[in-house]
Amino acid sequence: MLTTMKTHPFTDAMVKETQRESRYTTLALRSTTFDFMLRSVSRRTIRVLRKSRVNLRHTVMLALVGWYLMVPFSAHGEWLKCDQQTVRHADAEADTLKTWQAIHDSFLRYRKCDDGAIWEGYSYSVVTTLASRWDQLPSLQTLISHDSSFRDFVFRHIDATMPTEDLAAIARNAERRCPTELPKLCAEIRRKALDAETQH
Repeated sequence: MLTTMKTHPFTDAMVKETQRESRYTTLALRSTTFDFMLRSVSRRTIRVLRKSRVNLRHTVMLALVGWYLMVPFSAHGEWLKCDQQTVRHADAEADTLKTWQAIHDSFLRYRKCDDGAIWEGYSYSVVTTLASRWDQLPSLQTLISHDSSFRDFVFRHIDATMPTEDLAAIARNAERRCPTELPKLCAEIRRKALDAETQH
């Protein structure tokens, strides 16, 4: 004959309390993780999402998961080397740069932090310099001829996060106002701007 074991009411209460605390701990960890991820999304992106009434939480999670899967593991390591103070300085500076020398200097200081809002800030500086200060192109050529990593940085930031009118202005500049000694650079810039424009 099988004997049914009865648990003491006090034991049942302790088990239930432990399970309840475990659930609270899990929810707290999830909330803390999401808050950290949400702070990594740029303020500009959040404003756009709110205006379009997109589910912000769902969109943020999908975007960050996609970024993590697409970016090489070594790049995640580079991002983790940025402390909060460095990130704040880079974010404050990234979209205020008006010369190629200033952009290059900032790139050397903060290239390990080039992501999220900082990425958008650098894209703004790169694209507006090419669109509105085209006469500085020889300075860009001088810098990238000595620093190929800066060249890659500049071309990465001619991207679809920027307005189509700025990308179109870059393409026109490259086609109509190219210095005679820089046809290859102009062709590369024009191709990159047109590619970014088609992604809108």
